[in-house]
Amino acid sequence: MRVSVEAYGCTLNQGESRFMQELLEGAGHEVVEPDDAETSLVVTCCVIESTERRMLKRIAELKEKDKRVLIGGCMASIMKEKVSAVDPDAVFISPRNLEKVLDEVGEGDGKSPGEPADRVLPENSIDAIVPIGQGCTERCSYCVTRLARGALKSRPEEDITASVSRRLAEGFKEIRLTAQDTAAYGRDNDSSLPDLLNRITSLDGEFRIRIGMANITNLKPVLAETIRAFDSDKVYKFLHLPVQSGDDDLLRSMRRRYSVKDFIDICEDFRSKFPNPSISTDIITGFPGETQEQFQASLDLMKEVRPDSINVTRFSAREGTEAFNMDKKVPGWESKERSRELTRLRLGMSLEKKESLVGSAFRVMTTERLKPGTSMARTDSYRPVVLPGDLPLGSFYDVKIVSATDACLKAELA
Repeated sequence: MRVSVEAYGCTLNQGESRFMQELLEGAGHEVVEPDDAETSLVVTCCVIESTERRMLKRIAELKEKDKRVLIGGCMASIMKEKVSAVDPDAVFISPRNLEKVLDEVGEGDGKSPGEPADRVLPENSIDAIVPIGQGCTERCSYCVTRLARGALKSRPEEDITASVSRRLAEGFKEIRLTAQDTAAYGRDNDSSLPDLLNRITSLDGEFRIRIGMANITNLKPVLAETIRAFDSDKVYKFLHLPVQSGDDDLLRSMRRRYSVKDFIDICEDFRSKFPNPSISTDIITGFPGETQEQFQASLDLMKEVRPDSINVTRFSAREGTEAFNMDKKVPGWESKERSRELTRLRLGMSLEKKESLVGSAFRVMTTERLKPGTSMARTDSYRPVVLPGDLPLGSFYDVKIVSATDACLKAELA
């Protein structure tokens, strides 16, 4: 059967879509562009209302083209009624039962179901996404993802290590370990994120590991061990640590089980060990009850910590969450203006940080193709570096930074 695969949203969705695509290819099905497909697999995101509307519109478009639609990702778990209203024949693939995609598409050309096809390394990138678990341990008052993904279920260390080993053998050089909360890994199976990292970094070969989002609550108890595991040359010195607000009262309303000081302390500990790490965080604007003073506290926190990147999201009330029914809603225009102010701050700090690195020398690994005549590489702290030339991916070079924008560094070969 001819099947198309579309993935939207977080890295976990991307990883699950790739896994299902491998299952389909291994069973002998042909993965094609959407217009050429008989069946369309859409791995969806619905974390905010605007994304939900976009996903429903896409499903409707496929339905109008007489495609049989399979729905994966978060929407498959918590929005079946809304999807069915658009496409009554849609089939849902739960994030906890991805193998169901084979049952729904069929046996293919007789190959053994579940056996991946011979992989061809992508022409434009060498990153492999390896999910390490499902669900989380938290009960954040605004989060619909926890309703979709459920309680924490970590993959066994040996399964993850086998997946990484296979990807390395196929030629991938950048391994992205992903989950709703990577710091929660192992709390349900007598393991931990640092244990997993130590096992993976012991594998032979020259490669890099990027750790996905880690929540403060679960990182605190294993911080020292995690920092030691990060000390490996194979681990990017990159930390995605979402704080969401610079005000402790608002954090309590969000049901975030940490303080602003916890966030600051972790950033300081990370920076005290590594000379120039990359730190990313998330901020929500317009959460119910957020005052101008509380928003200012978020601005002040960002100015104090000066993360490399800030993911700014305007609050979106999601049905089924506690925050959906909270009083003291912040007007949309006010939330948007706060988002714009944070974005201006983010862009300014990002440019300032990158300009401070002009003249510096780094060893980088090429990771993806850009427009003809240029290549993307990453420093050991995962900062993006644009290089001249169509360089072989997965190769290491010594470079000198010659200029910067708020989005990337530009370099020449040393």
